[in-house]
Amino acid sequence: MGDITNTPESARISFLEKAQEKQEEKYEKLRDNQESFKNDLRERHEILTKELRDKQEEIAVNLNSKENKITTRTIGGIASVLALLFSFFAYLKIEDLVAREIQKQVGTEYLDKLSQIDSIKFVAEEAAGRIHTIEEQIGQDNWIKVEFQNNWQDHGNIFNPCGYVKDEIGRVHLRGLIKLGDQESTIFTLPKDYRPKFQEMFVVSTNQTNKINGTTRIDVKPNGEVALKRAYDNWVSLDGISFSSTIVDKAELTE
Repeated sequence: MGDITNTPESARISFLEKAQEKQEEKYEKLRDNQESFKNDLRERHEILTKELRDKQEEIAVNLNSKENKITTRTIGGIASVLALLFSFFAYLKIEDLVAREIQKQVGTEYLDKLSQIDSIKFVAEEAAGRIHTIEEQIGQDNWIKVEFQNNWQDHGNIFNPCGYVKDEIGRVHLRGLIKLGDQESTIFTLPKDYRPKFQEMFVVSTNQTNKINGTTRIDVKPNGEVALKRAYDNWVSLDGISFSSTIVDKAELTE
């Protein structure tokens, strides 16, 4: 089976996943900073509340000692109301300070980007699901055997036989290790539904009998020809070649 880990789709998904990981790391750091800031403000609020209660008790004691007509209970009730009002406005102040601190740390632009994390995550998960489906399709025994031209043939042994397959999104994949063909010739021709709209060029591995490894060029043309430039005489690998076909089976996309 050909390796599709270097296909454009895989590269784009890998980029999205890495971008998502970086955004999530920044978001986690932001949340930690926010929680730390809130905890500091809560501690300050608790200290102020305690000071207010101490002052309330002091006033009540002083008034009681002077035999004031206003009872300690009345003063306590008034002080409690004041304490509640103080707590309410202090809470509003905390929320305002938190918002300002967050904006100062990350800026408005980054906050806008945070709102896009869920969208990026959804796209990445959907793409990953499609890749998994495609890998399952390619892994199945549904490869079409090619009709060789110009003396090309399968290398044999443990290596992939030459073949092609189209996945559910219309991408055509090639595989196989081939040998002994004519230099600068057409290896085989793809049928109409498996051809690219424009000529595609790929760099592939090749090998000489004395174990010298190198690379060569494979062209996939709009007329279906899969053609080779000059290569070493031992073998040429087609594994990993993939491209978009001009015709996509709409029934596959709607399933």
